[in-house]
Amino acid sequence: EKLQGWALLADEHCRFVETREDLFRTTYADATPEIKAVKGGETIPLLMGERHDKARRFHMKLLSPVAVEAVRQAHIRPVIDWLLDRVLPSGKADLALDMAYQLPTRMILSMFGLDWKNDDLVNSIHDHHNTIVEWIGRRNPGGELGQRGLAASEALNDILRPAILDRRQNPSDDLISAIWEKAPVEYGPIDEKDVQAICRELLF
Repeated sequence: EKLQGWALLADEHCRFVETREDLFRTTYADATPEIKAVKGGETIPLLMGERHDKARRFHMKLLSPVAVEAVRQAHIRPVIDWLLDRVLPSGKADLALDMAYQLPTRMILSMFGLDWKNDDLVNSIHDHHNTIVEWIGRRNPGGELGQRGLAASEALNDILRPAILDRRQNPSDDLISAIWEKAPVEYGPIDEKDVQAICRELLF
């Protein structure tokens, strides 16, 4: 009653709600231009219907079990080893802050072919995401927090944009290059904003 909502606990009920867009709407079904801007573009949570299905199919292929095993060896283990090497000399660590909080962002940056060892870069990404999470948690307000959310989003775009543009002309073996190559199979023709939205969602 306090939340004025329902909690669905049975698999069959969850499936029913998730597959009936004619009856149940997503949080971002009527996303404003401001919401799209803060979220980084037309990200998966903002899509509905066939567009959402196409995006989901692409992500499932991008992160298939075979692909994830390759990621484990090339991007997860090296980051974990590097993080462990940083804390071992002291003989102690806060496993939440020193390991768990660090791993996802650094792993995705490694997959993007960006400098995942750069503490300033990682900390700025965390700060920008924390601002966006606060904006989401307060139900997308305008005013000062809205402006901070937009500024954080644009800062994240600025971090990603050079690599996105470069990989279009100079593909490599990183995830951004894979998005340029493989996303059109599901999405059709794509541009910088489409790749940016996919990258923003993965980074978030």
